[in-house]
Amino acid sequence: MKFSTRAEYGLKAMINLAHTFPGQKSIKELSEEESISLKYLERLMGTLKKNGLVLSTKGQSGGYVLSKKPSQMTAGEVIEALDGPIAPMKCTSSNCAIAKSCNSSTIWTELEHQIKKTLYGYTLKKLTDKK
Repeated sequence: MKFSTRAEYGLKAMINLAHTFPGQKSIKELSEEESISLKYLERLMGTLKKNGLVLSTKGQSGGYVLSKKPSQMTAGEVIEALDGPIAPMKCTSSNCAIAKSCNSSTIWTELEHQIKKTLYGYTLKKLTDKK
């Protein structure tokens, strides 16, 4: 299982914003500081805004700011906002018709649980404290 570049870069940008919270940063600053293409970052931030994780202001002194405290936002929220539900296999969803009789579904369900436990266990605040 591999997470997307969207998840990687989006999480980097959000951790950067967590460092300056409650202040904001321009998209250009984020792009330069995290070495992410401006156009790509604009798309990512648009998705994060649409999902309610960041707020934006326009104009000369505009930029992005986290929509809530870094201690109240998790890596899991950011990744699911960008990549959709975290599910290592389709069979872990409630839509699987054979999940009850499938011999391997137990491991996939446990794996999904552990991944979510880890990602939702890391707040952006906790990640900013790592540096």
